Amino acid sequence: MNDASFKEKLLKYVTDREGELIENVKEIVRQPSVSSTGEGVEACCDLIIRKMQSMGIEATKHPVKPFPIITGKVGDDPAKKTVLIYAHYDVQPEGDLALWETPPGNSGSCRSTSSSYLKDARRPAARGLQSLSRRIRTC
Repeated sequence: MNDASFKEKLLKYVTDREGELIENVKEIVRQPSVSSTGEGVEACCDLIIRKMQSMGIEATKHPVKPFPIITGKVGDDPAKKTVLIYAHYDVQPEGDLALWETPPGNSGSCRSTSSSYLKDARRPAARGLQSLSRRIRTC
């Protein structure tokens, strides 16, 4: 597939599923997962696993300290390439709420990336999942 063809297919995929893609990111962003207190970290891990499973990924939670890691697998063909998405799904405590433009975890429109959760780790994790979802659907 040449670059122009890939770009056209990617644009169509994103355009056709814009609402779904935005809602998926918002759902991940709204889930608290504060590393220093542990608030919501397990629940966020479980949410990401459910998202992965809904895409057809065999997702596994590994109980390591302080928080679990997630691995996923699609198929068993050794001839296919390995993809690694490395991102953390926890954030730091919000601190003084008076200093915030929007509440922590508020996904807003997801176009402004105003949420600390989105600006921190969630953006790469969410983007990686969305990209992988597209690849799985079109293979």
